[in-house]
Amino acid sequence: MCRSTLATLALLLATSAVPPCALAQTIYFEDTFDSDLDRWTAGAEGSGPSAWGWGAADEPGSPGLPSPGGAARMGDPDCTFTSVFGNVQTLELTDAVYIPLHADGPELSFRSYAHTEACFHWDFHEVHVRRAGEATWSWVGSPCGQQSWNVRTIDLSAYRGDAIHVRFHFDPIDPAGNETLGWIIDDVRITAEQCYAVNYCTASPNSGSATGARMGYSGSGRVHLNSFVLEAFDGPPNEFALFFCGPDRVQTPLGDGTLCVGPGATGIMRLGPIGRFDPLGRLSFPFDFTSPQVAAGEFLAGTNWQFQCWFRDGAGGPAGSNLTDGLSVTFCP
Repeated sequence: MCRSTLATLALLLATSAVPPCALAQTIYFEDTFDSDLDRWTAGAEGSGPSAWGWGAADEPGSPGLPSPGGAARMGDPDCTFTSVFGNVQTLELTDAVYIPLHADGPELSFRSYAHTEACFHWDFHEVHVRRAGEATWSWVGSPCGQQSWNVRTIDLSAYRGDAIHVRFHFDPIDPAGNETLGWIIDDVRITAEQCYAVNYCTASPNSGSATGARMGYSGSGRVHLNSFVLEAFDGPPNEFALFFCGPDRVQTPLGDGTLCVGPGATGIMRLGPIGRFDPLGRLSFPFDFTSPQVAAGEFLAGTNWQFQCWFRDGAGGPAGSNLTDGLSVTFCP
C-alpha cells in the first residue's frame, strides 16, 4: 500500500458525531379519495352490481377524526346499501405498488368506518394482497371499527421486494340487516419508515472479484432492536480490512478504488479494530447501539450515515489497497 494512500485514510478517520436529522416516512402509495376512484377497480363476486362508490364531504365524522374530504364507500348515492345474498363487494388497487427489499417496517394504513350489521360473525371486512403477476389473493387482515373512524395498519414485511395489489373485500353474508352506510374507506397509504440502507457509489475490481467488493447489512436499522450488522462481500480472501463511516457521500479516487464516504463538517470515523476477510471474501461488524464504538459518535435514531470498507489488496493493483462501494443507512427508533 502506498504511504500517501495510508496517510490520506488515517487523516480522514477522525472521531466525530453527527447531529440527528428529522425522521420521516417513505410513501410508496397514497390516496385520500379527494376526487374519485380512478386508481381503483370496483367489482362484485356474487349476484348484483358493485356498490362501491365515492362520496365527497358527507362522511360520518367524529371529533377525533374529522373527515372533510372524500372517501371510498359501499352504498348507493343516498348512502344506503341493500345487499343481495352472496353479493361480495371488492375494491382493488388497479396499479401494483413496489415495496423495496430494504424497506423497514412497510405497512398498509387506512381509515375505516364500518356502519354494517356486525364486524365478524355477520359481515366480513377483509383486506387481501397479491403479488403482481399472480392470481391468488392472500388475507392480511380483518379491520373493523363499528360506527366510528379508526386508523388501521397492516404489516407488509412479507412483501418486501415485491410489487403488490391491495384489495378491500366486504361480504355481508346474507340479505338481512343491510340498510346501512356500509364499509367506508379513506386515506389509504403504503409506507415504510425511512429506516433503510441503499448502496451507492462504485466499486473497482480487486484480486478476489472482477466486479468489486460491495457493502451490505443484516438485522434491522431500528436502534431499539440492537441487531444491525454491517457486512462486506467479494473482497480479497484473508486480507486485512477496516469499516469506517461519515456523514456525506463523495466519489473520490483513493488507492485502487473510490472513496465514497465524505467527512462533511464533522469528519470520518473508523469502526472497531482492523478485521480480516474470510476465505470467501466476507467480513462483518456487529453494532452495539448501547455501547457506541466511538464515544463521541452515537448512531442515533433519525441519523443518516454513509458506510464503507477499506482493505489491503497487494495483488489487486499498484496502490495495494481498495474499497467497497458505499452503503447509506438511516437509523430509526
